[in-house]
Amino acid sequence: MKQIRIGSVSIPLDSYVVGGTALLGIRESGKTYAAKGIAEQLLDYKIPIVVFDAIGVWRHLKVARPSAGGRGFKIVIAGGESADLPLTPASAPAIVRAAIAENIPLVIDLYDPKLSKADWRRIVQHCFRTLLYENKGLRHIFLEETAEYAPQKVIDGETYAEVEKLVRMGGNKSLGITLINQRAQEVNKAVLDLCENLVLMRQRGAHAIEALEKWIDKLEPDIAKTIAAEMPRMEQGDAWVFSGSAEAAKRTHTAHILSYHPDRRKPQTKVTAPERMADTADFVSKLAGELKTLTEAAAANDPVALKRRIAELERRPATVQYQASPINTDAMQKEAYQDGYKVGWNDCRQEADTIRVELIGGLHAAIDKAGDLRIALEKQPPQPRNGIMRAPVVPRHGTGIVTRVKAPAGANGGDRIPEGEAKILAALIQYPAGLGRDQITVIAGYKKSTRDAYIARLRDRGYVAVAADGIQVTEDGRDAMPDAQPLPTGDELQAFWMNRLPEGEAKVLAVLIGAYPDAVTRDVVTDRAGYKKSTRDAYLARLSAKELVDSPAPGEVRAAAALFS
Repeated sequence: MKQIRIGSVSIPLDSYVVGGTALLGIRESGKTYAAKGIAEQLLDYKIPIVVFDAIGVWRHLKVARPSAGGRGFKIVIAGGESADLPLTPASAPAIVRAAIAENIPLVIDLYDPKLSKADWRRIVQHCFRTLLYENKGLRHIFLEETAEYAPQKVIDGETYAEVEKLVRMGGNKSLGITLINQRAQEVNKAVLDLCENLVLMRQRGAHAIEALEKWIDKLEPDIAKTIAAEMPRMEQGDAWVFSGSAEAAKRTHTAHILSYHPDRRKPQTKVTAPERMADTADFVSKLAGELKTLTEAAAANDPVALKRRIAELERRPATVQYQASPINTDAMQKEAYQDGYKVGWNDCRQEADTIRVELIGGLHAAIDKAGDLRIALEKQPPQPRNGIMRAPVVPRHGTGIVTRVKAPAGANGGDRIPEGEAKILAALIQYPAGLGRDQITVIAGYKKSTRDAYIARLRDRGYVAVAADGIQVTEDGRDAMPDAQPLPTGDELQAFWMNRLPEGEAKVLAVLIGAYPDAVTRDVVTDRAGYKKSTRDAYLARLSAKELVDSPAPGEVRAAAALFS
């Protein structure tokens, strides 16, 4: 059986190629060296690779190591110092598409002064989407500095979504991926948890080791402390390997690679002797044929060439007359009208979709309220009073929780505290360490504008202290309500909201409470609550406005933590 070897650990080739692997280790631990060793084996097995290299070392795959037995590999480099092809955010997807068509291994070298980190993310985003939807045949991806694209705290949601989607679904398109990063806590856990294989190399930071120990404890509880203790002292190339095909983790040392790898501790020497370089001219010519117009466009827009052309034009005599080409204004006007019509049509359609969602959500809310009113009328028909027929108060099926706070007299027998302010003050007395505004909304049940008005009045009275990180009760505030009744918490707080919300919102919130502390996708909410997409989104929007749900990642929702305090 064909195997991928990481030191003395073997992983079946067919499993590794289309699977997910996380390779983690600090600088000079040997993680990129180990990843290049895996890449060399894949190339020997005729498995094409695509490398997204933000550190500028993968281009040396073409160069044999100086010692005996070294060998370079046939691979095309796009971008960077030794580019076979020019690279821009616009050209990258076309280059990947051409590599797929010709079944050629490729390094996307992002280590280029002309590319910003925003350019890196655009390139990864569009190339990952191209790979996921257009790939043909087995292919493996290597992603250096994974935290730039899938960080624990998501900043660029679109790039994160494409990376997460490929890691999760890539196997369906014969794609696998190796994620390479220094520290585990920098990479989004939702992405790391999708990896079947884990390669851990040297770590020194206390937070990094603590995070890894907690993670390993779930995989191999018997050796979690051993691995955590060994990680700071591991030599370059040492690794603990957790393989989905093995019963237990194993410590090993990675083997020497065949291609050249620069040593950051020594002055870098360029290895450019032709006999040390793999001949990739045929590969480059195939891709260049696919990308001829792209290459011409890149040359035409080369900054150096453009500056030279501008300088040449500036040196021309001012007397030179230029003949303007005739302009077909009718055609231009027609084209502009058609473009404007398309833009206007799309804007109107999006606005109509938004209004439709809001109308459907409002209709469902009205239906819920009408149903409650009908039930109440059946149980308690309205009675005439002083000759006027009055509608009854609609009861919610309660839990015995007191949701109203008696408005007490002010401190030292002063003015009574209005009920709304009293309820918020009671909540803050109940939580002397302070509460965030969203927590107050959930616990006291007031919408944002009402809540903020009450907090402002309490502050003016000197009953609360307002800071950037929350609201705290003062001594005067405690003295003003010495007999404050506690508001519902935990299960009682959840029950309070479940009995207060309309049926649709309550049903959606019940799904999220049941899944807490985990977040779920909107599609999971649809499956469990039974509402179609537009209705589901309307209910989630209303729950979000009440600060009962939050969104920890794009496309995911979770019950607010305040419901469980």
